[in-house]
Amino acid sequence: MNDGYRNRALEAALASADVAGIGAALRTGQVVVPQLDEARIRVFPGDRGNQPPYEAMLFSSEEALETFLAEDTRRRAQLRGADALREFLSANLEEIAHVTFDPAGPNRFRAGIKDVLKTLGPKPHVDLRLPKAQEWYVVDMSDEDVRDYQLADLAAKVLPKVQRSKSEQPEWAQWMTTAKETAVDQGAAFLAYWLQRAARRPMGLAVALNRPSPFGQVRHPMQTEMTTVGERWVASPDRLYESRLTYSFPRRDLAELALPTVDLVIATLSWGDEA
Repeated sequence: MNDGYRNRALEAALASADVAGIGAALRTGQVVVPQLDEARIRVFPGDRGNQPPYEAMLFSSEEALETFLAEDTRRRAQLRGADALREFLSANLEEIAHVTFDPAGPNRFRAGIKDVLKTLGPKPHVDLRLPKAQEWYVVDMSDEDVRDYQLADLAAKVLPKVQRSKSEQPEWAQWMTTAKETAVDQGAAFLAYWLQRAARRPMGLAVALNRPSPFGQVRHPMQTEMTTVGERWVASPDRLYESRLTYSFPRRDLAELALPTVDLVIATLSWGDEA
């Protein structure tokens, strides 16, 4: 855990008892959560003492945690984001009745577990909806064997129809493999290839989309459109989450076809709840 961490947005929301603000601070930042060990979150006696239902304690800063557990030699904690909190609270609906924020602070705030889940909101999800009238091939990122089989099948059956020059096919096949490996390394949730002849030329584009993260959590690097590899950070309509879209194409002279298509892919992304 970062020494001296504090979620200033959460501190401000607690000070004004702003429920909507508390939810936004939880979704876009992290909180300090007491732990029993590296894996297990610690809960505390509730209204019935040591009998369930218990109470969860969350802290806006490391300092607030230390104030509450000053004499506890077993004190340990981790930073947790919205997804981890949502998962933990959802799994313990019957065991936890209330969640208290900064219990030893001047802005102590207590709420029912269902109310906290409501303010956390649903888990963010973004779908890669690909433009129509184009030959897109989606790769299954959930299974390594299936993913590799699909890529080999594309290189063997589709690529020769698009890139008819046999001397250039190995270079294009290597580009497809590199795009796949990059998507895997980045933990992408979706990967798709656009492979077809466009304006009488072979056209190839790979796009990979990461799962959403809280908006503003990542410091974006400087980006350029002058190479065959790039990335875009796409914000959800409410600007609470963002997702990284990585793209590549085989050759620079295809940029005039590839980059407008990247823009079109971004324009057709669908943000919503996971089913």
